[in-house]
Order: sequence, then structure tokens, then C-alpha cells
Amino acid sequence: MVGTRSRRRVEANYWPGFVDALSSLLLVIIFMLSLFMLTQFFLGQEILGKDDALSRLNSQIAEPYRSVAA
Repeated sequence: MVGTRSRRRVEANYWPGFVDALSSLLLVIIFMLSLFMLTQFFLGQEILGKDDALSRLNSQIAEPYRSVAA
């Protein structure tokens, strides 16, 4: 009886480490995606502002030509 207890197999449990690594990877991916989305938003706003300024400048350039053609 005493001999059977000492021969018990010890099995390693890999699941907790795997779940920790997987959840850490998921958090990193979500963080990177949120940074990408914020960057895209601010760059889009910057481009829209430049488009507005460019259209205003084009209308100022075209203004003298409109008065001559009329």
C-alpha cells in the first residue's frame, strides 16, 4: 500500500500558461488596433482640413477669371 502512493504520476498542467499567453496576445492585438484606429481618425481629420483649405484657395484663384468671363 505504501509503495503505490509513492509511485503516483505527476502530470504537468499546461493550460494556465497557454491561456495567459493567449489572453496577453489578444490584449496586445486589441491595443494595437485601437492605436491604428486613432491614428487613422486623426490623419483623416488632417486630410479633410487640407482639402477644405485647398478648395478655398482654388476658389480664390478662380475668382478673378469669373469676373473677366462675365
